[in-house]
Amino acid sequence: RSFSVSAEYANRSGIAPYSSLNLSELVTDKRTYLCPLCPKEIVDVSSFKKHYTGHSGEKEFSCPACSYRTNQVSNLYRHSRTRHGFELDRTRRPYWAADAPGM
Repeated sequence: RSFSVSAEYANRSGIAPYSSLNLSELVTDKRTYLCPLCPKEIVDVSSFKKHYTGHSGEKEFSCPACSYRTNQVSNLYRHSRTRHGFELDRTRRPYWAADAPGM
């Protein structure tokens, strides 16, 4: 199997960011998504995104109180509760890293 991503899109780890993937190239006959970096097959696109961003190191969610960043919003909710003692407003979801101060 192969997939194509322009080298200009490769991130620091040398792995292409999720946004540059052509998902139609990764769909199998069984209608699952085949990870281009490991042998895992994933059944839906949201699970595939979580899986792939774990490989690529992309962290699109950021804490409004500190510099913590993560690839899953559930990790951010847990972080704010355990580290800062407050619940994030889930109606303001998502907390995009690009919206963080200084970004």
